[in-house]
Amino acid sequence: MNVERLAKNCVFIGAMLSVVCYAVAESELTWMILALAHPPAFLGWWLTERLGKRPLSKWLANAAVAGAVLWAGYVVWATKLEVSTFCQFLILVMVIRIWDTKQAKDMAQIVVLSVFLVVGAILTDTRLHLAVLVMLTVPTIASAAAMLHILTSIEHARRAEGAGRAPRCVAVPLGAGRHLGAMWTLGVVLGLVVSLIVFVIMPRGIGLRALGRFGEVGGSRTGFTDTVDLRRAGPSVESEIAVMEVRLEDDAGFPLGSTDRPLYIRGVALDQYERGAWTRSPNRGGTTPDLRPGQWHDLSRRSGRRALVQKYIVRDAGATAPVWAMLSPVSIRSESPIRVRFSRFDDVITRDDAQARAGRLEYAIRSIEPPLPRESALDRRRTPPTFPSTRVTELARSVLQAQGIEPDADKRAPALDKAAAEAVEQFLRAGFEYTLNTEAPPAGVDPIEAFLFDRRNGHCEVFAAAMAAMCRAVGVESRVVAGYLATEYDETGGVYTVRERNAHAWTEVLTDNWNWRTFDPTPPEELEAAHRPKDTVVAKLNRWLDSLNSAWATSVVSFDETSQRKLLGMNMNPSLEIQDKFMEWAGSAAPTQSSRDGRRWIVLGGVVCLVVGGGVLYRLIAGRFAGHSSAKRRPTPREAKFYDDAIRALRRAGLPKPEGLTPIEHAPALASRHPEAPSVLREIGELYYEARFAGRRLNPEETARGKALAASLRTLLVR
Repeated sequence: MNVERLAKNCVFIGAMLSVVCYAVAESELTWMILALAHPPAFLGWWLTERLGKRPLSKWLANAAVAGAVLWAGYVVWATKLEVSTFCQFLILVMVIRIWDTKQAKDMAQIVVLSVFLVVGAILTDTRLHLAVLVMLTVPTIASAAAMLHILTSIEHARRAEGAGRAPRCVAVPLGAGRHLGAMWTLGVVLGLVVSLIVFVIMPRGIGLRALGRFGEVGGSRTGFTDTVDLRRAGPSVESEIAVMEVRLEDDAGFPLGSTDRPLYIRGVALDQYERGAWTRSPNRGGTTPDLRPGQWHDLSRRSGRRALVQKYIVRDAGATAPVWAMLSPVSIRSESPIRVRFSRFDDVITRDDAQARAGRLEYAIRSIEPPLPRESALDRRRTPPTFPSTRVTELARSVLQAQGIEPDADKRAPALDKAAAEAVEQFLRAGFEYTLNTEAPPAGVDPIEAFLFDRRNGHCEVFAAAMAAMCRAVGVESRVVAGYLATEYDETGGVYTVRERNAHAWTEVLTDNWNWRTFDPTPPEELEAAHRPKDTVVAKLNRWLDSLNSAWATSVVSFDETSQRKLLGMNMNPSLEIQDKFMEWAGSAAPTQSSRDGRRWIVLGGVVCLVVGGGVLYRLIAGRFAGHSSAKRRPTPREAKFYDDAIRALRRAGLPKPEGLTPIEHAPALASRHPEAPSVLREIGELYYEARFAGRRLNPEETARGKALAASLRTLLVR
């Protein structure tokens, strides 16, 4: 394989690997992206490189690129700018370029598209298998970029031959390949060292949200929804993706978790039912304390018989996502500065900082179990709740009557509300079947009625919704809670691993002591089987891979200011001070606009300056290492000024010497003007080489000869 083919193949392999990276990052569209991108790309490469054909003319290729631009513009206009749209646009342009003729400049465009596509893949996903693919792809693209210089030189040589000039030839010393490999290895090692240093010490969070949420990694997949919509149908997908790790302790730090103790981890409490969906009532209010790292902050003054301390490491916490906690939280401690909102009405904690970035979140919650009865609780009762379904009400009343419990809330003692809830719970557990395959209710039929009277099977959301409805129908205050059921416990590490498939819904009931109590109407045997870790080889392999992903996410992806502070042994976070000063300056730099707009324009200006400055720096570096640049760095020797006279004569005659050619290489181009001109310019060049590169001072006779040759060249060129 010749060098030219090797360079082009390297570019193509790098491009295809970048497409694989993005396809893997878009896990739900992986096979679709590969099926739509790789076959036409391979076909275009085979036609252009193997058969030497030109399937697309220049105007057709440009029209296809314009069509891709119009498509991307329409998608952005109709929705908004997303990383996925940008990456799909890059793939379209890349495939079009592969079908086009491929000179060095076309190859350079494919390399640039590959680089941006890899960046888009990193912005889409951060799991370990993608990182491994990126580690394989980046060196390939870097090698392709290096080999483009060789391809460019080959094209220059061919153009020189086509113009009747002798191409420049450079003698390659023996062992040059070995030295080049050593330089490549040294560059890789130095790059890794510098990257590691920058990764560790670079301040986190500066300029965060200045460009909105474009390119934000995380916050999109949790297996949890903040509503329970019973109208949805279809099988539920059991995903093994880990969401969080939880450690359960007492106040003294003694572990309380076990394989026999599942944890009901709350996300949101839903108290409003309308048109087949449970939602949370709006305007819950609540406090918004600013959490300082490492300090406990009180949420409630309630007391209980003992405290349960839960330590959470959430892998992918959104900026406004729930703060997971068990029932009855009373205080919170975070390892990073965050802002939360706590509602005493339903004991729900949420993040309340739109400027916060999604990603790893580490915090601890102290809950009480069981809460002590509140003052005068036995003498208080709200207006008994109801449920707008006569059939559900009649069924609930019959269930209580069968257990000898008064169904009328006005006649029933508050102390019997717990017994009423237990009766409903046992009724649902015994007479209904748990399944992940659900059917949509018939049109016009309430989903809860369809479950209770027709299907008699459903998933946990349906069971929880039915119990809440039946409790309300007999005057017992209740609500649906969505969250996770943690059952996978590691006795060695003392940690629960919570996965997406552990998403669960249950019911909370207001009992006689005016405190909420957890009830789970889902059949326990079937629920345990659904949440029990699978013992198959594939499941074990998935858990092993997930542990690697967890280590990668914790150590690298989620390396935030907290991890930075711990690693560097700092008591304070320097990046926060830098960020505060930057934001203060950015806000004051645009006094006529809002602070956020001011920061956005400042960061945009900074990005533009970086791009322009980087381009200027690149040109300087490229010029420094270009073959003609050394002649510009040092002036022409005084005795060889005749060379400058000859160059000016060439420009006046309309035959300027190209910067990439020496005067001897340019000499054959003068034959069209006068047959003697090439030999004159060649002799001028030889004298100039002696003075310029050999370091020999020309004697007076040689200087006079050079001047005479320059004068002769001017005369020959004007004839």
